[in-house]
Amino acid sequence: MALDLQEQEQIDELKTWWQMYGRWVTIVILVAALVSLGWNGWRWWRQHQAQEAARIEAELEEALSRGELPQARAAAQRLRESRANPTLADLSGLKLGHELWQKGDRAAAREELRHVADQGSEPYLRDLARLREAAVLLDSGSAQEAFERLAAAPVPELAARYEEARGDALAALGRIEEARAAYQRALDQGADPAWRELVELKRDGLGG
Repeated sequence: MALDLQEQEQIDELKTWWQMYGRWVTIVILVAALVSLGWNGWRWWRQHQAQEAARIEAELEEALSRGELPQARAAAQRLRESRANPTLADLSGLKLGHELWQKGDRAAAREELRHVADQGSEPYLRDLARLREAAVLLDSGSAQEAFERLAAAPVPELAARYEEARGDALAALGRIEEARAAYQRALDQGADPAWRELVELKRDGLGG
């Protein structure tokens, strides 16, 4: 009998406790469940996005291997729009821009490179795209526009290459002394022996 009374007291205490805190316990359980669902859902979505980006990038590479540049550009656009992997989209844009340039489609090459240069996800890739875009412009005979695109300072890793490209643009514009100075600044910052030899040839080839 005593045990029954003790059990009843425990039950009554539990009821009282539940009346006081049961609502909050329920809320905590629900919040924990929602957080778990949200986290798992977010992980699934990220994994799905990564897989989709990889699939589109594979399509782009396959189109490039077959020389199907319109299909490659369409894949690059889908990759950008998916926003699943901005860095992968930028790298693909750089490669596509180079391929288009090699195939002689300068306008399309510039469009792809300019997109990365203006909207890329990382400073280095943006500046690399701007450098390549300037090369396309220079190759197209637009030396002044190429020089203007190189006006802003790049990341330090590309500083020497930018000075070389500025020298190329200035030489094409007939601004010989400025071109020579730009080549010298490039030499002052660059260390690669083969590259330095090329820049020295450009500088010395200016004459005067």
